[in-house]
Amino acid sequence: MRWLQALLVLFALMPCFLIGSLVSLSQESHWTRWLDRLNGSLSIGTPAKSHSPAVWKGNGIADFGTIKLMDYDPVTRISTAVQFRMDAVTAFPDQQQFDAFMSRLGHTIQDELLVTVRSSGAAERQDVDYLGKRVVTRVNRLLGREVLREVRITDLSILQFANATEKQTGGP
Repeated sequence: MRWLQALLVLFALMPCFLIGSLVSLSQESHWTRWLDRLNGSLSIGTPAKSHSPAVWKGNGIADFGTIKLMDYDPVTRISTAVQFRMDAVTAFPDQQQFDAFMSRLGHTIQDELLVTVRSSGAAERQDVDYLGKRVVTRVNRLLGREVLREVRITDLSILQFANATEKQTGGP
């Protein structure tokens, strides 16, 4: 009876082993495929047109425009507004390859940029070269290949302000 149960478990787990071995043998990065699936491989009705977060400027350079984010620290009650322009030197030789990538995974670059800025300390946020290198490293590592060669951050503006103190209401 126990050997029958073990045999049933083995047959039930067989597809998992098969899928796992196929994934490990594939040439393409697992994370890239996973991000592709998240980015709209399921479509119902007419496919939606993906809007790229960047504009091709030529020679592999992409303009991500002005990036704005607001961060709040509940411990210190300080809000930080960060705004800057971002250009990136990509590994794509022509606009067609660039557009194909950006329509699929372009928002990944922007998301990693925001995560990098938010997770950086106050001194690190002011060092645009450091932030650019961190974004390049994080994006290329996440996607499993060189997509970005350089990130250029310009027109950096950081504003910190303290929120008004909250009134405490006393109990009876």
